Amino acid sequence: MTIPQKMYIFYKRHFGVRKPDTDKFYYPKLFLYRVLKFLGFHRIKASMTRSTVKVGTFAIKVDRYDSLNLIMNPKADPTELAIVTSTLKPGDTAIDVGANIGLYTLYMAQSVGLSGKVFAFEPKPENFALLNFNVAGNKFDNVTLYQCAASNARSTAALAINDKNMGMHRLSTHPGSADSIEVETVRVDDLIDSRIDVRLAKIDVEGHELHVLEGMANLLSRNTHIHLLVEYNPSSLIAGGTQPGQLLDCLKDFGFVMEVAGRSGRVSSRVLLENFSMDGPAYANLHCYRP
Repeated sequence: MTIPQKMYIFYKRHFGVRKPDTDKFYYPKLFLYRVLKFLGFHRIKASMTRSTVKVGTFAIKVDRYDSLNLIMNPKADPTELAIVTSTLKPGDTAIDVGANIGLYTLYMAQSVGLSGKVFAFEPKPENFALLNFNVAGNKFDNVTLYQCAASNARSTAALAINDKNMGMHRLSTHPGSADSIEVETVRVDDLIDSRIDVRLAKIDVEGHELHVLEGMANLLSRNTHIHLLVEYNPSSLIAGGTQPGQLLDCLKDFGFVMEVAGRSGRVSSRVLLENFSMDGPAYANLHCYRP
């Protein structure tokens, strides 16, 4: 391991940024993180991502910047993944929208077993190649992959590329910009028969969540026992042209109640709007289900 790599690991261990509700030094660390990132410190990751990382029982090849931080934290998203594994049983069907390199996809595939099925959507070519590699490398034959973006219409759209975090590409409102690529968009309803009993859908698409829900309206209406894991990120939603309240209203209109992953008890739209914003905690992962 080179000296820069050792410096990076020391930095992550002692100055890693966690959510503000679990780290009282969140904002000083965030400031330092942004300064170092501005100086290009994050690019040290590039030389550390040539091999796969052991995550649970899986071997996962990470992207060039290890955007999910699996090298330093192979137990990433423990609360959300616990929801996945506790909700899914052998024979179930699950959907992963915004599959990235396949972390959630693999846990879904393992949980539903050989008799179950997983459908995973990822539009970015580089991420999709890693997703395909990780699914095949972990010998799962129960996963169907789609290299496209789930939305509310079958069309094409500009995917804005984030060159510092491979997990933060988003459908852009500025088609044809120099930092974007054209991708296919589809409705989940057009690819997955709404009569299939889907037990869980995870949706993490950097502000495009409302459009995904609109494009799977038939499936949501017919699957009364479906659970959702939905990222609620006000700044990403606004950047994508959606007001945060619109996403919450959509979930309510479909009959879902919401919990913040990792916290007990239902949470109202009012509490989410008041407590998660660009001025406070940046986002929450919502576990949504029908009572």
